[in-house]
Order: sequence, then C-alpha cells, then structure tokens
Amino acid sequence: MGWASLADEAAAAVQSGTAGLSCPAGMVLHEGLCKTPKVETVAVTWVCPQAGDGYELVVGLGELGVSHSCQKTVPAHCTGGKILHDGQCRTRTVTENVETRDPVRWECSKGTLETTFLDPGYSRRCRVTLDSPRCGTGETYRTAPRRGCYVAVTEYATKRYDGYRCPTGYALGHDGMANTCSKSVSPPQCPNGETYRTSPRRGCYEEDPDKPTRPYRRGCPSRYTLNYDGIGWTCTMSVPPYCTGALSYRTSPTAGCYRQGPPSYATKAYRYRCPSGYSPGHDGMANTCSKSVSPPQCRNGETYRTSPRRGCYEAVSVYETKRYDGYRCPSGYSLGHDGMANTCSKTETYRVRRCAFDPIAGQQCWYETRTRTLTQPATPYCGSGYSDDGTQCVSDTATTEWRRTTSQPVTKLTRPATPYCGSGYSDNGSRCVSDTATPTWIKTTAQPQRTVTAPVIRDCPRGYSDNGAECEADIAWRRTTSQP
Repeated sequence: MGWASLADEAAAAVQSGTAGLSCPAGMVLHEGLCKTPKVETVAVTWVCPQAGDGYELVVGLGELGVSHSCQKTVPAHCTGGKILHDGQCRTRTVTENVETRDPVRWECSKGTLETTFLDPGYSRRCRVTLDSPRCGTGETYRTAPRRGCYVAVTEYATKRYDGYRCPTGYALGHDGMANTCSKSVSPPQCPNGETYRTSPRRGCYEEDPDKPTRPYRRGCPSRYTLNYDGIGWTCTMSVPPYCTGALSYRTSPTAGCYRQGPPSYATKAYRYRCPSGYSPGHDGMANTCSKSVSPPQCRNGETYRTSPRRGCYEAVSVYETKRYDGYRCPSGYSLGHDGMANTCSKTETYRVRRCAFDPIAGQQCWYETRTRTLTQPATPYCGSGYSDDGTQCVSDTATTEWRRTTSQPVTKLTRPATPYCGSGYSDNGSRCVSDTATPTWIKTTAQPQRTVTAPVIRDCPRGYSDNGAECEADIAWRRTTSQP
C-alpha cells in the first residue's frame, strides 16, 4: 500500500471521530492498528536500449566499483586498397613475384578499439560508451546497496492500541462487550427527540398539531369607548365640532360649516418721506421736500460767486496768444525780408563749361565762374511755454476765467417727496396693497361632526396568536410512551 492511501485512511479515521482510538506521534491508524511507514528498495534489471542494434550489456569492475556499459562488436576492415588475408592486410603485386605484407590495421567505424591478450592470440572489439544510466518514470538511479534503478515501496509497522479516551465530561467504562463513554444529564432527556416536561406531569412530550382556539379580546385606543351597533363593534370619542372635506367649522357670524371664498387684499394710500436734511411739505399739487441752503446754489451745476457781482458763473479755460517770437534760417542762410515776408537767402559761386569751334585750332573748351542767390521762406518760432498753432504762438498752460450765466441762484431747494408703503404692503403703481390675503367665508348646509371613530383593537392573550379568524394556541403538547 502507498503513502497516499494510508494517509487518507488515517485522516478519515481522525475526521470520523472514532471513540477512544489514537496513535503515538509518527504513526498512523490503518485497519484498526497503529503503523509506522517503512521504505524498502528493490533492484531493477539493467537493459541496453540499443539491444536491437547488436549492443550488449558489459559489466566491469574497477576502482570505483561495478560499472555498466552497452557495447557492440563490429568486423575489422583494411584501408588504402589492401585486403584482409590470414589476419593481415596485404597488397598483391606481380613484379618479380614478390608478395609484400603489411601489419594488420584495425579500425572501428564507431567507438574505441580495445585489444585483449588471450592465450593464444588477441581479442579485439570496438567499445561504444553511451550516456550515463537513465531510469524509467518513477525510478531512481542508486549506487547502494548496488548500482541500479530503484522504486520506493511504502510499508507500515503495526501494534495494538495504546489505550482509549473519552470526550470532556464523559467517564470511560465497559458494557461487557466494548469500552464505552458515559455521563449523567440534568434535566432528563428523551430518547427519540421528544421534549422533557414537568407539566401537566413529568414525562416525554411531542407537539400536538390540534391546537386549541379562543375568541379575540377587543379594545379601543385611549379615551375611546367601545360600542356595538347591532352590526359590528366601533370605537367612538366626543370631540369639539368639526367639518369634513374642504369645509371649516366657524362660530362667526353663526356656528356652522363654511367654505372659503375668493381672497381679499386690503389697500391704503402712500406714505411719503424726504432725504436727510429736507422737510416735508406740499406745494398745492403734490408732496414736496425742501431745505434752505447757504450760500445760494445754482440749478445747472454752475458755481455761485459774489465777484465781480452776485450770480451763477461757469469756469472757462482761456489760452493766451501772441505773435511769433522771431524767425530762423538754416545754417549758411541769412535772414531778410522781401517786402512781403521774412526770407532766408545765400549767394554761391559755381563753374560752367563752355565750348566753341575754332577753324584753325578746332574745338576749344573752357570754364566760366558765375554767381547765384538761393532763397527760401524763414521758419517762425515760439519761445518757452508756447506752441505754434500755424498762425501764432499759443500758451501751453490754460488760464481759468469765470463767465456769468443767466441762471438765478436759489436759497431754498425743493424736490418731490418719495412715496412708500409700510411693512406688509407693496406698491401696485397707484396704491399700497397688502402682501397677505384676507380670506372670505361662505356658510354651507353641511352639518358639523361631533364624534370621531377609530378601528377596534383586537388581540390574543399570551401564548396565543391571530390566525386570521380567532386566537390559536402557539403550541400544544401530548405525552408519549417514551421514558426520560
């Protein structure tokens, strides 16, 4: 039997919880006995895989012990055109009828040539060395106890049980046939799964499917009264008058059920206010706000001044103008006047080449020196702080002048008062309208209700449950013949 199967059986014995069975460390339970695994080796026969090609197994003994190899003997042959004759390679010639002998040359087509001395003669063979020994699947090559291929075989040592044990709380005993474990229990237990009960008397009981029933218990919520109207039970309670649906119970102008009419919004006139410093007033047509001012103010944003006389003035920026400060000419030119305007002029000399034909001397050329006057307009300029506007010099800095306007200064300011609505009202453009609607009520013919009803509460006493029609006992017991 292998390791795996015995281990599986040992695990199965432990999992099944066999009462009182155990084995010492290093041993396993097998067929009711504790066994120790043991490994035995078995030698495997050596075989040459090339036996079909003429190879044979050769066993040799050397310094390292027994060796195994596969060898094949092949016939020897001669080379160089010689022939084998009487164990020698010979070359036959026809010259002088002399026959020449060469020593035999032995060769192997594969492997190494080995020569062994025999008495008498020699033995020659070709030795072919194969790869190191290989074993089949599941086998192992070993050199002890002797070289070969080995497979592992598992065996187990056996012995009797060391003893018996019981679960916690149980006592070990013997019933005359086998070892047993037992313990006392309280309360008593029933052998067939029944329930042990002391009421109505001690014994083993099972659940009775025929459960007793009883009528519901009826009641009402707090402050309600239970009534029977000949058809069914109801719970009622007296309450202050009320109306159902969208109707409301009101006592004014008379008690009854009312429905709400279209909403009504209260309106009132505007109130008026003035800015800080102004006093409210009325000019005969509208509410106004007015205040006295000092000094007087101008209506159109002008400035009130007392000089050169009292009135409204506006500031005007004035730029001073003047004639040009002078004229200037480019370098080399002289400033002058042609009777109409300032000019710049200069005189310069230049040479002109002249040529004439002489009947005797031929073509003759010479230079003549001449003068001419160049003229251009003089450039006007302005002094510091002024700029040329094309016709005159204008000051770069403006001077403020005050010019009196036709506006009349006032000593009292008047403006329209601002209308507004108080808290809870909004401006509709002409009046103040209440933000909250005032409901209107219309009395109906409906009669107020003076009682309310509630569902009747039904329940079952303790130990009973509602089965939909009545109260049924949660459980019923009947005694059996089993003894606890």
